[in-house]
Amino acid sequence: MVAGGAVGTGLRYLIGTHVPNWDGVPVATVTINLVGAFVLGALLMLLTQRSPGSVWARRVRLGGGTGVLGGFTTFSALATDTVVLAAALPGRAAAYAVTTVTVGGVASLLGIWVGRRPRPEASEAGG
Repeated sequence: MVAGGAVGTGLRYLIGTHVPNWDGVPVATVTINLVGAFVLGALLMLLTQRSPGSVWARRVRLGGGTGVLGGFTTFSALATDTVVLAAALPGRAAAYAVTTVTVGGVASLLGIWVGRRPRPEASEAGG
């Protein structure tokens, strides 16, 4: 989990240092959080459907979900960016926060939908 967190944090740092703000809005933070929400939704759905109780699934969930994606996404930067943006542009800050959280929820649901795989019926599985 620690190695995964280091990988996720490193990716976030690289993206954050190479993607400029757009009209004062921290696009890197928005993008990181939306991608992370989507991938986490898909990952958890895949693990739940393919091997819900296995040791392997638990390790992937902890290492990939909690580690990599936990280090990659950043609620604290969203909160800090919102406060900093609100000092100069309060309306834009509110729109930034609400949009990020709302679209993040939709991204997570979309990830769950993408990660969903039809389970084979007993008749199809030879039963």
